[in-house]
Amino acid sequence: STSATRHQMKGEDAQPQEMASTSFPRASGPSPEFRQHGDSDGKRGSPQNLPIEHHFACKECGDTFRLKVLLVQHQRVHSEEKGWECGDCGKVFRGVAEFNEHRKSHVAAEPRPGPSRALENAAEKREQMEREAKPFECEECGKRFKKNAGLSQHLRVHSREKPFDCEECGRSFKVNTHLFRHQKLHTSEKPFACKTCSRDFLDRQELLKHQRMHTGHLPFDCDDCGKSFRGVNGLAEHQRIHSGAKPYGCPHCGKLFRRSSELTKHRRIHTGEKPYACGLPWAL
Repeated sequence: STSATRHQMKGEDAQPQEMASTSFPRASGPSPEFRQHGDSDGKRGSPQNLPIEHHFACKECGDTFRLKVLLVQHQRVHSEEKGWECGDCGKVFRGVAEFNEHRKSHVAAEPRPGPSRALENAAEKREQMEREAKPFECEECGKRFKKNAGLSQHLRVHSREKPFDCEECGRSFKVNTHLFRHQKLHTSEKPFACKTCSRDFLDRQELLKHQRMHTGHLPFDCDDCGKSFRGVNGLAEHQRIHSGAKPYGCPHCGKLFRRSSELTKHRRIHTGEKPYACGLPWAL
């Protein structure tokens, strides 16, 4: 998949967020890959001496998996559950990998525009370089990070840990920077002002994104279709349409989603959470 990190701001400095890896290989046997997680003493390891650990084991057959989402998908083999239906022929598959492989049989004979094999090889090489540049991988969803600190921060998404508390209102946050930004709401401090409309913002990045509404500047271009975007997050989300990437996996059933908001909404099916209440008196 094309990475948003390859896109540069036109006339501005950008700091794109890291995109999630969408590769979920089964890892039930020995693997030549290595990962750079820290050891039990908290020391940073290296890819040369730390093999991938497979600690998600199937209770039915003993197969082990690198990611929890892979274990969930595998367990469908032992149950009657089947989750992916082909829209062309109606055939149903337990695993998304089997489903994707089957879909190729419908389009194999159809002439369609697409990159040459050389371009495909180049794309595969870029993806490999991304994996090497981001050696720290989340065992829950497969998202990769350049630094162990980034992985540690991301793990709070799965654990729902929010260690940073606001002393004013008690609201909690996953990272300190989010708390710092929130605290400005209590002080009414918005030091970054738009010179065009005088609207104030909490930080410079919000101001820069807002100013593009006045200028029409869309500095982030999609390499696949040429569509332009105001922010790097919009580009990253759009690129998943071309790549088919669904980096957000449900830990309960293994279903994959393109957006984190879709996963959040889906998880309520399993948890029974109903966060929105109707305020009308006859609905109470």
